[in-house]
Amino acid sequence: MFRRISFALCNSLKYKATPFLSPPLKLQPMFSHFPHRLFASSFPEHQVLGMPLLSPTMTQGTIVKWLKKEGEKVKAGEIMFEVETDKATLGFEVQDDVYLAKILEAEGSANLALGHPVAILVDNATDIGKFASYSAKSEDSKQKTEEVKIEKKDEEHHDARMSPAAHNLVLANHLDPSKIKPSGPKGLLLKSDVLSFIDSHPPKEEVKEQKPVTMVKTAKTAPIQPPSTVRAPRFSVTVECRLDKIQKILGPKVSLKSFIIKCAAQACTEVPEANGLFFSEFSRIFNYVDIQISSAADGKLQTYIVKDAHRKRVSEIEQDLAKPAKSDHTFEINFQQGVNEVQNPNTSALLSVGGIEKRVVLGESAPEVGEVAKFTLNCDHRIVDGAVGAKWLQIFKTYLTNPISLV
Repeated sequence: MFRRISFALCNSLKYKATPFLSPPLKLQPMFSHFPHRLFASSFPEHQVLGMPLLSPTMTQGTIVKWLKKEGEKVKAGEIMFEVETDKATLGFEVQDDVYLAKILEAEGSANLALGHPVAILVDNATDIGKFASYSAKSEDSKQKTEEVKIEKKDEEHHDARMSPAAHNLVLANHLDPSKIKPSGPKGLLLKSDVLSFIDSHPPKEEVKEQKPVTMVKTAKTAPIQPPSTVRAPRFSVTVECRLDKIQKILGPKVSLKSFIIKCAAQACTEVPEANGLFFSEFSRIFNYVDIQISSAADGKLQTYIVKDAHRKRVSEIEQDLAKPAKSDHTFEINFQQGVNEVQNPNTSALLSVGGIEKRVVLGESAPEVGEVAKFTLNCDHRIVDGAVGAKWLQIFKTYLTNPISLV
């Protein structure tokens, strides 16, 4: 209100008042820490690998040693090069099979900022020789030229005089004021002019960029699988359960595997931190439980998907296990003995079910032989801490050893 009165007073006294100008929308150039695909006129499809983030406090790094040479194939899980950070020397592990086409920074290159280009990666071995004369400077200058052109174009869009309300609407809807016809005195753009323009020009459907949030429960949508170049810090908690008594309670008609899946789904509803995904700038916790089950059959790995496992009966879960399937999921269960690795490194938790062993256990009055299995919860320490992991496993054991508690 004070700005409106000041503007009107200056006009009445014939002083030159500064019109309300909206600030130009400037692009913030930034090199991603992850490999990103680029297309140039003289080069085939490739990925520019920037200096990765290998520790939470890392701001720059020094390349200590290249473990792979130019033209060499790097398999998933192998270390490509070693980087000295502010705390330790760590290796960069690739997640996909690629070819190292060009090394941009040699061994000993110090104080490289995060995202600084260090190598060129390609998918096809035939494209390696085409990057012998590659230079990151020419590609950077091309990107900066395009960014300057975009900035100048955006600055030209904000020459109109407008009221504060119209100014806020223009910014909120990313509109070009020069395309809106003003109806106010001396060509002043009013709020009603912007609203009329919005009504007559409905916005096109676009995929909005996800804003950084923390621990947000969302409606049921397919979880995005973000790229990952750094192995996530994970830890495991283990508990043992006696299964022979459980099988007697369930009877021959109920599958033990389906019952374990049901118990895990119920535990995820009570401890939702174990039912989520980690993204580079935020964590997402889901209010539904989609479980991927991995199991070995005839020497081959089979995966199954149980959608909305927390809402299904054990018999319905058994039907989902009839056909192998793959899909996005929020939780993983692995029935392979001795395997404790997640397929999606950003999944909050993975439950590994060990083999059944016969042991001497303490019975009600005397020692007896019972069938015991180990259950290990592998957790992503970026989302789940030790106390939360132990709580989830304790709730899971309560459901598993006392089936009546699910009723």
